[in-house]
This record gives sequence, C-alpha cells and structure tokens, in this order.
Amino acid sequence: MVQPKNFHYYKFNDGTKVQMGKLKQMTLDLFQEGQELKIPEISKLMNLREDTVIQVVRKLCIRGKLQRQQTNRHTIYSKKSECLLAELMYPKSIVNKFKIKSSKIIKAEDGQNHSYPLSISHQYSQGNIIYEGGE
Repeated sequence: MVQPKNFHYYKFNDGTKVQMGKLKQMTLDLFQEGQELKIPEISKLMNLREDTVIQVVRKLCIRGKLQRQQTNRHTIYSKKSECLLAELMYPKSIVNKFKIKSSKIIKAEDGQNHSYPLSISHQYSQGNIIYEGGE
C-alpha cells in the first residue's frame, strides 16, 4: 500500500523521524504533576530543535492540554489540570483507596420526567370565583 505523501515528519537531532501525533504525546509525557518547563528545557529533554518544540507546544495549548504562564522573561508551560477542585479535595493518595462496589446505568429515557410550567402567572388569576351565601 502506498503511503500518502502529505504526512509531515519531524526529525530529532539524531535523525529519527516521528509524526505529530506521537510527538504531541511524547511532549505531554514529559510533564509530571505540577512540573513547569520552558521551551529550551523541553527542547533539551526531547532532543529536538526549538522551532519544532514551539509548534508542538502551541498545538497542545490550542487543544487545551497545556497551559502557559507569561513571566517577565519567559513563557512557562505546564500540564492543564482536569478538575482543580477534585485535586484539592481528593488527592490521588486518597482516591486510590476508594473501591467501587457497584454501578448502575440509567438511560435518560428511563429516568423521571420533571416538567414545570413556563410561567406561574396562571396560578394567581381570578377567573369565575363563586361566593356562597352572598347576594
């Protein structure tokens, strides 16, 4: 089977080639929890040219996988947290102790249907009031 010619490969300094998808995953794997890196540091760790690292990091920032923080001299990149509140309330050491006993999946169609009136003005209307005992 003939490979399409529009695949773009990035070269490491030692000459090996890799595609963007694998390169993005390799870049994400560099960042551990709370670790902050600059472009020259990422370039040195991955053995890539800085302009290639800039392209990869920019794509990861656009996709929301990395976050950037501008300082006076440098831009610092770190891995974006999925849920900060969950990380604060339930650190991984605690979460690993939880055990799921059972799970139950309910389709939306099988759930309860709660419908509310769009307006409540009809509750206060005074139509056809009959008073007893009066003339």
